[in-house]
Amino acid sequence: MVDLSIVQAEFIDWMRHERRMSAHTQEAYLREIRQALQNILKTHSPLSPAFTLDILMQITSQDIRSWLAHRLDQGLSARSNARALSALKTFARFILKRHEVEISAIIKMQSPRFGQSLPRPSTHAQLLDVINSSVAEPEWVSTRDLGILVLIYSTGLRISEVLALTPKDVEKDTLLVKGKGKKERIVPLLEEAKHYISHYIQKCPYTLLKDSPLFVGKQGKPLNPGVFQRYIRNLRRTQNWPESFTPHALRHTFATELLKNNMDLRTLQTLLGHESLSTTQLYTQISDPQLTAVYNKAHPRNT
Repeated sequence: MVDLSIVQAEFIDWMRHERRMSAHTQEAYLREIRQALQNILKTHSPLSPAFTLDILMQITSQDIRSWLAHRLDQGLSARSNARALSALKTFARFILKRHEVEISAIIKMQSPRFGQSLPRPSTHAQLLDVINSSVAEPEWVSTRDLGILVLIYSTGLRISEVLALTPKDVEKDTLLVKGKGKKERIVPLLEEAKHYISHYIQKCPYTLLKDSPLFVGKQGKPLNPGVFQRYIRNLRRTQNWPESFTPHALRHTFATELLKNNMDLRTLQTLLGHESLSTTQLYTQISDPQLTAVYNKAHPRNT
């Protein structure tokens, strides 16, 4: 029977080269899978480098339900359980396809049910407060963080997409963005965003090469997303804002504001880089009247 370490190496290679998952997604999947197996299999056999696939076939549906219940007891949500089970199912299906070993208890387990929770966008007033206020940081760092904030708010980019930009990318009036799955999309770059980016480039003490990362840290290396996330946490603390104010909330705000100003859903879907229109609806907190208005405007029977 095949050693589990070999299977995991194959799975990583499959995620990276065949599925083209981002490094972040790969890490999340592996973390969920390893934690799941450690918990589920502790009653069967300790996990070790010599662990083989045959032990996986001993997993029962009760083992999985107990693992999911344990996660809920630890304060994790049903949505978190669904993500973890999805990662485990992906691994099980990979094993079935690659090694013809079926872990039926995993593959057949129903995902936890949960209600859809809508994202909470920031308010325009909150963002104006940040833009118009001074931040107690070295000036070039303040201009960098503010430039990222304005860029996400004005383009709807993910933080990972922003940090992948180069100085060459922001020279035009549009951005060619590589999103999830290496899919490309074009997003307009507003003059206000260009202004803040230009101000940051002028203040940055490091030479920014045209094909190197645009946003750098205090040591001149590519900026870690955790640095900007810490900046947002500090804003929440100093401004007494809710936990819902996050880097991703800026993306929600971008989408919601455009929808309120009558942008059609398909165009918004393209700007956000969503594969599914239903995802765009969820992001933008579409109320029934808004959805009806968009439908009435777009449907040929109403023209």
